[in-house]
Amino acid sequence: MIPIGKNNYLVDIPDREHEAILRLFELPFIYQPFFTALGFNSPLAWYLLEIREHHFTDLLASEVDILGGPLVFTDFGEINWSQSTKYLIAVEVKCAYRHEDSIKSQKSSPQKMNKIQSKIEELLKAGFDKAVLLDIIANPPASGSDIRAWFNTLDMANTSLKMFHILQDRLSNDLPAGHWVWSWGSVIGGEETDRGAGAPVELRRADQNPFLKGDLKVQTRRREVERKLYEILSKFSMPLSFGYSVILIDCRYCGKIHSVKDSCQ
Repeated sequence: MIPIGKNNYLVDIPDREHEAILRLFELPFIYQPFFTALGFNSPLAWYLLEIREHHFTDLLASEVDILGGPLVFTDFGEINWSQSTKYLIAVEVKCAYRHEDSIKSQKSSPQKMNKIQSKIEELLKAGFDKAVLLDIIANPPASGSDIRAWFNTLDMANTSLKMFHILQDRLSNDLPAGHWVWSWGSVIGGEETDRGAGAPVELRRADQNPFLKGDLKVQTRRREVERKLYEILSKFSMPLSFGYSVILIDCRYCGKIHSVKDSCQ
């Protein structure tokens, strides 16, 4: 991967969604509770970031921003990858930003909103146990002296959350998908992972995918998804330190799947 330098605020980065996903997974105290709320029974999990659709031929038409599942271990303490794909969560990430007193989103037109709906439906029809939309709002850095700077950052994040009115219309009521929003800002002097404030908030609970129970085509797709994931994941071993997750990215720069901590080959 090509790293973004420190003190580059998310609100100023053109490719905000990509960078927001990477920064999310620098914060275990944010992403672990988020996925625990979605059904992971342990902080030990695997995640595939920005996995491209060609890995799932005839199953998906576009990339999945975040795909994950809880790690299952053998009696010998090794990862059991065949069992680690039995509970799968897919997350679609969108990143708006605050400019002065308004929220800017490239996904707010009727056409874009319909595209979001179609993507969530696609994830459900592919057979994932749960599908979730995560809206991230990037806020400009806040100033202030001492602890007041942190309060100002949190206040801006909360105000932006209230301003983002289109949130209520992102998903139709008949979709059994979850919806979360994370209004995220930082104190001047450091980017969001160093001096950030704000946490994901659940707007709508994600239900278990009903298509997995009665739709034979979806059940067949799910088995194929598990098979393809096993082919990808079984090439990777334990995290370097116990207590850490396996976090991989389908890297757009080198074209390979590798740990987010590794440089491109």
